[in-house]
Amino acid sequence: MKRGLLLAGIALFLSLALLSGLTIQFHRQLKTLSVYAGQTNPGHTASANIGKLKHGLQRYERISFQYFNTIFYLSLFLLLGSFLFGILEFRRRFLYRIELEKNNQALKLHASELEQIAFATAHHLQEPIRKIRVFNNLLIQRHSQDLNDQAQQMLRRTEEAALRMQSLVEDIVHYANLSLHDEQPEEVNLNRLLKKVWQDFAGELRKKKATLDLPELPVIYGYPHQLEALFRSLVDNALKFSRPEVPLHIRLSCAVVNGENIGDDLAVEGQQYYKIAVGDNGIGFDNLYRKKIFRLFQRLHATPSHYPGRGLGLSVVHKVMTNHQGLVTASGSPTGALFELYFPLPSRKEITGTASRGTSSA
Repeated sequence: MKRGLLLAGIALFLSLALLSGLTIQFHRQLKTLSVYAGQTNPGHTASANIGKLKHGLQRYERISFQYFNTIFYLSLFLLLGSFLFGILEFRRRFLYRIELEKNNQALKLHASELEQIAFATAHHLQEPIRKIRVFNNLLIQRHSQDLNDQAQQMLRRTEEAALRMQSLVEDIVHYANLSLHDEQPEEVNLNRLLKKVWQDFAGELRKKKATLDLPELPVIYGYPHQLEALFRSLVDNALKFSRPEVPLHIRLSCAVVNGENIGDDLAVEGQQYYKIAVGDNGIGFDNLYRKKIFRLFQRLHATPSHYPGRGLGLSVVHKVMTNHQGLVTASGSPTGALFELYFPLPSRKEITGTASRGTSSA
C-alpha cells in the first residue's frame, strides 16, 4: 500500500512538472504571436502584414492543438493508470480479506480444539491420576508389612511421580484457562495490585527479609485476574531464584517509550508503551536463554531440589502480556534478572483480535 501511494505520488509530481513545462511553452508561443502582430509595418504592403499574421495564427493553432492534445492524452493516461491501480488495490484487499477470514475460521477451530483438550485434561486425565494415588496409598498403608524395603521405595517413587503428573496436569489447565475463560477488561490500579500480591507472599518474603521498591505505577486497562497472575509469577520467580543468605530486593520502575526504541520485531512503530521493569538481585541467568525461559515447562536448572518449580510461571507472564497486546523481554546477569513489561498506550483501550480472555489463580 505504501509503495503504491509512493508511485502514485511520483507519477502525479512528474505529470504536474510536465504540465508546468507545457504551460510555459504555450505562453512563450503566445508571446511570439504578439511579437508577430507588433511587427506589422504601415509602410509595408497589406498583403505582407496579413501574411505575417496568418503565419502567426497558424503557428498558434498548431501549438495550441499540440498543447491540448498532450493534456488530453496525459489526463487519459493518468485516469486509466489510477483506475488500474484502484482495481489492483481492491483485488489485493479483497484477497487479503478472504485470507483473513480463513485464518479467523482456522483460529476459531483451533480455539475450539484447545477448549476440548482443556476439558479432557481437567476431567478425564485427572481422575485416573487420583485413582493411581489412592490405590498406591492404600497399598502402602495396608500391605507395607508384606513388602520389603525395595518394594516400599518403589511405591513411594510411584506416589511422587503421580503427584508430579497431577501437578503438571493442573498447570496445563491453569495455562489453558488464560485463553478460554471469559473476563471483562477493566481499569486495574497496578500499585494496589502489587501491594495485594506482596501481602499474599508475606510469609516467604519475611523469611527472605525482602524489600520492594514500588514507584507510582499507571492504571492499566486490562484483565485483573490475569495481571495478578502475572505479578504473582514474577514475585514467585524472584523468591525461587534468590541467593541464599542474601536479603531479596525487588525493584520496579515505570516509563513511557516508543515502539521503535524497544528493539523487538513485534513492537509497533509509532505506538507508545508503558515500560514496567521488574528486577531482582537473585542468581540471574545466561542471556543465551532470554527467550527460551518463556517456553511452557521450560527449566534452566536441572536440580528441582535446589530450585523448585515446574517451569510454568514465566510462560504465564508471556501469555498474559500477549493477551494484553503487549511485550515482555528478559535479561540476566550474575547479579540478578530483569523483566521488562510493555503495555500499549492509551491505557483505556479495547483489547481485540485473537487475544484471549481468561482468569487464573495463583
